[in-house]
This record gives sequence, structure tokens and C-alpha cells, in this order.
Amino acid sequence: DIERPVFLFRDGPVTRAVKEGMSIIFEDINLSSQAVIERFNSLFEASRILYLAEDVSANIVTQPNNESDNVQDPVSAKSAVSMLEGSCLLATVHVDDLSERISLSPALRSRFSEILLEELHP
Repeated sequence: DIERPVFLFRDGPVTRAVKEGMSIIFEDINLSSQAVIERFNSLFEASRILYLAEDVSANIVTQPNNESDNVQDPVSAKSAVSMLEGSCLLATVHVDDLSERISLSPALRSRFSEILLEELHP
């Protein structure tokens, strides 16, 4: 059927955590590809919103581009999910040696508080 989507979006662990107000830990964030970090960038901003552009099952509404246009842009009513109050984002960084440089952009690092933990020796 040409009307059916090729795939159906299902909420994964991050999407469910955002919707349910759970905290999220991005483990070894410095080992993630830049594309992955950029995908979640909106969560690291003050507004803490996750945009679900992949969810083709969302209700589509239209709104004008601007007041002088009659052109309509499709905007998904469900495509923006805000993190609930009380939830938090944590990220860990993997370094083999404390002298190793952390390869995260200054913009991303500025969105977190950094805490250095020394290696535990049993």
C-alpha cells in the first residue's frame, strides 16, 4: 500500500525516558559520533526538548510560514517532547589516562558541570 509508511517509529530508551521524566546517562559521550551528539543537542539546551522528526505517525498540523504568506508548513503536533521537571541528564567521559585530552566541543562541555573522579584502587 502506497499510503502506509515504510517504517513505524517506536520509542527507544531515550525517548521513553524523556516522556516519563526519568534521568538519562549518556555513558562515554566522547566516544559517540558527532551526528549522535548533534541529534540529542536540543536536550542539552536550557529548553530540554527532544525533537522526534522520525515519528511519521505523529499528527500533522499546518501553520503559516509567516503572516504575509499563505504557504503552509507541516509541523508535527507530537514531534517536540519536553523533559519533565525533576529529571536530569548525566554524561560520562571515557579516558584511559588522566592526561588524555577530552575531545568534546567547548559548546557541549559548557552545558554540563564537570566532576573529575580519580580511579579507584581496591
